[in-house]
Amino acid sequence: MAEPGVLTVVPPGRLDPDRAVARLQDSPLTLARTRRLGRRVLAVESDPAGAANTGIVVGDERVLVFDTRVTPTLGAELAHVVLAATGARPADLIVVNSHFHGDHVFGNGAFRGATILATTSTRAAELREWQRQVAIFERLRPQDAADVRNAAVAPPTIGIGGPARIDLGGVEVELEPFGPAHTEGDLVAHVPDEGVAFVGDLVFNGHWPSMWDADVRGWLAALRRLGGSAAATLVPGHGPTGGQAMVARMADCLRFLVALEHAGGDQAAEVAASPFADLLHPDRVDEGRLRVREQAVPAEASMPPAGFDHQQKERA
Repeated sequence: MAEPGVLTVVPPGRLDPDRAVARLQDSPLTLARTRRLGRRVLAVESDPAGAANTGIVVGDERVLVFDTRVTPTLGAELAHVVLAATGARPADLIVVNSHFHGDHVFGNGAFRGATILATTSTRAAELREWQRQVAIFERLRPQDAADVRNAAVAPPTIGIGGPARIDLGGVEVELEPFGPAHTEGDLVAHVPDEGVAFVGDLVFNGHWPSMWDADVRGWLAALRRLGGSAAATLVPGHGPTGGQAMVARMADCLRFLVALEHAGGDQAAEVAASPFADLLHPDRVDEGRLRVREQAVPAEASMPPAGFDHQQKERA
């Protein structure tokens, strides 16, 4: 991995991480729960109806927020809770967008004054794809259609093209691009001192993956890299926080979709007999098979690389 660059943002104030994290842990959020993962790190785990997860890392001087929720209203609630609990100014916030899909970035507009980071490709995609994402989520979340429709276009202010390190004061966060995979520009945030990584939609836990913009072979390669991560605790884009076993299961799920497309048998029966029969959103199986077919992913991709699953299960 390339040596990360160090990002410099607005000169900070002084925060009290212990007090802030305790307050955040007790702060109610709509369709989500806040889970403390370490001294300075929290996951905001959304209910299935609340869509994507979010992360918070509290430094002595700055606060990092990983993704901003699925609607402007939920994003505004998150921003209010973070600012109130930490005492930070908007300029003390660093927002990281894991990728450009609306359920992860429609709350960006609530973080005015913050630095918003993403990969350079995600930054471009948010500008290019914003209206398409609005249309998709109006359809997927009709109950929130008006809210989504009014989402302010608030793309990242900084795009990064390689690994980067952010010093929040007392804790560092390492950012590493992993795309093309789930999308063209996936970004992971790792907090080495806490052993936690926010991995966005590289991992779905308990859900069939969304694959509208997926590069199947790139995603499998990204999961092989992610399986070598030093982080013991991973916060997926959707579903509960877990360990490295989630990475192996995610790779197994993608390989199953490859095998299913090449087998051409009874899809319903194959899915029902698989280890993935209980996953949410089974309608996504067709979408996954379509990506495999469009990208001419070979049948050999359904076979795990030697040692990959074994290594990950040992680390789980």
